[in-house]
Amino acid sequence: MKPLRVAAVPYLNARPLVDGLRDAAGVVYSEAVPARLAHLLAAGKVDVALVSSIEAGRCPERILADLCIASRGPVWSVQLLGARDPRAATSVALDGASLTAAALTRAYYARILGRSDVAFRAAPPAPDPAASGADATLVIGDAALRLRESAFARVDLGAAWTAATSLPFVWAVWLLAPGADAGAARALLVEARERGLKRLDEHARAAAATCGVPEEVARDYLARIVYYRLGGAERAGLELFWRMSGEVL
Repeated sequence: MKPLRVAAVPYLNARPLVDGLRDAAGVVYSEAVPARLAHLLAAGKVDVALVSSIEAGRCPERILADLCIASRGPVWSVQLLGARDPRAATSVALDGASLTAAALTRAYYARILGRSDVAFRAAPPAPDPAASGADATLVIGDAALRLRESAFARVDLGAAWTAATSLPFVWAVWLLAPGADAGAARALLVEARERGLKRLDEHARAAAATCGVPEEVARDYLARIVYYRLGGAERAGLELFWRMSGEVL
């Protein structure tokens, strides 16, 4: 039997979803930033990938049921940072690692704030807000968590989304490659999630040791801020985001 090729993001928020997969029999596991994962899936180099939710909008029928990374309210790991209030920014540098966070940033200014005067440009992954040259900088993932206590003015895009829509935001979903075995993939990934949710303290300690995210921040983030079940409210949030992003991209 061919091994199942699984790819995910190298961020703290994915750790409970992929618990044990790196060493699992019959699994070839790899990691890449969200934007790269979509390319791997499209090229047939992986069977299932944890992709940015905007990518899944092109083929929602291939989303694995009941699995995602979501938040309702503040998310901590997707932030607009600047020397002054990012809501007043006229230039924004977009972390190039996440297509979803970039699309949400555009929707935030255009649809939530009603702004059409903002110029966007790409920045490398984990940009330095103090050196980006823009009024505000989108920073995601562990880099955003490390800057959580910094002096930058900030807008938490998860909080902004829920305040405007009363819905959760889905950041990533498991997406199958065409022809991949959905039943086998879902069984493997549900088992990994349930195992990972029992080991949040261990994941928080590992993050402190390897990612530079303070252990108490990592623990609160995994236990209270993000969650991993894709239900009706999450699907409603996904569909609204797809509609909004289609209007601003």
